Amino acid sequence: MFALDSDEDSLRHTATLDASVAYLNTSMAVLRAFDAMNARFEPEEARGARLRLVLNISGRVVWFNGHAQAVFNLSRMSSLAQLGLSAENEQRLEALLKQLDMPGPVVVPPVVLRLAGQTDEQCRYLIARQITQPEDDKLVLLEEMESSWTPMLAHMLQASFSLSVREVEIVEALSAGQTLAELSAMTGRQVSTLRTQLKSILRKTSTRSQAQLVRLVLSMASHAGAQPAAPEGLDPEAEFFTLPDGRILPYATFGPATGRPVLFVHGMLDGYSFLQDLDMLLSRAQLRIIAPERQGFGRAKLASTAEEAPDRFVADICALLDAMGIADLPVVGHMSGAVYAFAMAAYAPQRVRGVINVSGGVPIISLQQFRHMSARQRTVAFTARFAPAALPLVLHAGIRQIASGGIEAFVHSLYEGSMCDSVALSDPRIRARIIEGVRFATAQGYKGFEIDSFHVVRDWSEVIAASQCPVALIHGAHDPVVSVTSVQHLATRLGPRCTPIIAPLHGQTVLYAQPALLIEALVAMMALHNCR
Repeated sequence: MFALDSDEDSLRHTATLDASVAYLNTSMAVLRAFDAMNARFEPEEARGARLRLVLNISGRVVWFNGHAQAVFNLSRMSSLAQLGLSAENEQRLEALLKQLDMPGPVVVPPVVLRLAGQTDEQCRYLIARQITQPEDDKLVLLEEMESSWTPMLAHMLQASFSLSVREVEIVEALSAGQTLAELSAMTGRQVSTLRTQLKSILRKTSTRSQAQLVRLVLSMASHAGAQPAAPEGLDPEAEFFTLPDGRILPYATFGPATGRPVLFVHGMLDGYSFLQDLDMLLSRAQLRIIAPERQGFGRAKLASTAEEAPDRFVADICALLDAMGIADLPVVGHMSGAVYAFAMAAYAPQRVRGVINVSGGVPIISLQQFRHMSARQRTVAFTARFAPAALPLVLHAGIRQIASGGIEAFVHSLYEGSMCDSVALSDPRIRARIIEGVRFATAQGYKGFEIDSFHVVRDWSEVIAASQCPVALIHGAHDPVVSVTSVQHLATRLGPRCTPIIAPLHGQTVLYAQPALLIEALVAMMALHNCR
């Protein structure tokens, strides 16, 4: 049995609090309802420039965003009549409001309203739909309808029907209401060429007409639209791989296309956008980093329980590597990504040349390890270990702080007491990348954190011991979460196959401050593999 020294007796005699916090489910339900209500009226910069306003059942405007104010010249005294809708559209909206005014619970289907512009191209469509507040106030939200076209939809068309990039452009244009003649004028391609390509599209999609093709696209858009938009800090050029069970695995690549492949596994508070800063280092070393988004983070949907997450991750990555024609590669785990890096080595040993973990890689199981952490991280870790039922509430508080504009304070609180990390955060580039990573990590709320927290505070040393590949542990001597002593103990237990790389002047932000340490470790690991 491979295990770290722990205060197991102390842990065993510490009572869990799950039984005494049943009220937390109710608290979380209230908070979720409050957030859902606020999400309808959140600031313009958070939701884009779409026009939005809210009417009560008497037709008075009770809320509007800046874009609606600019279009309609609204004030708090505005009413339905000020919207300047056509007589037909105004009557339809009034009918919806009258239905809502009926006594008792009423469910009214949404209606679409045409807001005419000076030209057909400037025409907007609004969808009017009922919203119900906790106080049972009946309101109607008018919201500008977005185009259904998304990068995910383009990927689905390519993956499902083997459409070329040019063919996807034609489908996009037809879905937006353009004609082939208009597309020809815009792109300079001959109409005859476009007609030939359209015939190819119809054949590949098994559709018989443009109308049927557009109906297919609209149907697919309802599923593609379920994929979250790219959060800040996420590479907009990310690719999307369709897994065998139909789920979508977003991932990005960095470095030269001909470089030797490396798998990068992000942690629970970081993303991968900072990897684009390593282009020069990656080019010199001829390395190409493949960075998938783990479930619950970025755009990757939750697909398993916490217990199943490492197994699901390994299966998903093996499917991606098979599709990319990659037999084996080194795996880098950043912070809590170490759990998944070691899981790859344990469950798919033939795919892993070696594991390099940065600022992590040690099961957090002893009270001494908990005491080493900064206050915020210690609160989360203690809750995850001793009162997991309370964890959603604790994590939700952090997410709310970030969502309400307190991300700078949130990030600084992670590194309080670590002078080395504070110095790193004073670098505008590093601070921006860390903030981008937090936004990426929180794009879907706290569920990804909940899964990672479950694993890092439990004894997963059996997973570490299940592999025999080379291991390198890159760690800042002043890391405020995982002590350097814990890392050195792990290295000792792993024996000759492990190389500890301790950065004496750095903390948890060592990868941002000294990325060359990772590149050098990768080059050394690959050289060791080639010598065997």
